[in-house]
Amino acid sequence: MIWVVGLGHPLMGDDSVGLLAVEEMARFEWPDSVRLVRAAACTPDILPAPAEVGPDEPLDIILVDAVSEGRAPGTVSVTVLQWPPPEHGSDRRCSDAFVSPISMHGFSIHNLLSVLSLVGPMPRSLTLIGVEPGSTGPGEGLSPEVQRSRARLVEVLRRTILQHLSS
Repeated sequence: MIWVVGLGHPLMGDDSVGLLAVEEMARFEWPDSVRLVRAAACTPDILPAPAEVGPDEPLDIILVDAVSEGRAPGTVSVTVLQWPPPEHGSDRRCSDAFVSPISMHGFSIHNLLSVLSLVGPMPRSLTLIGVEPGSTGPGEGLSPEVQRSRARLVEVLRRTILQHLSS
């Protein structure tokens, strides 16, 4: 099963980019094993319940969100996260994504997976597709830089889903 979660808030500028990307994915035909989820918060209820994933069925989770990494606005990044997370010094970008303080979306990814590990199922893979925001202040619509990168984001997300389907 592939669980694709678009995170964001529709009234906070570029923060809505994860929601919009998942809406774009809904235009494609996907097998039943691909689930598209829109969420305003990164909380345990965005993940599949144990009954939704078969005991021997692998689970791949793809999170799409505005991610501030100090890059140029509109930059699309892909980070494959490991669980448990590596030591903080071994892969700074990967470990920072896990342990960063609670974001505007709720739990950190580390907290989310810690809860999931108690109730299962644990994902086989976890991928974070991020877009560097230009503006996350109140207001609808994307900044020009993020709007220009939207087609690239959708293509990266589509290819990531297809890659998981073939593995």
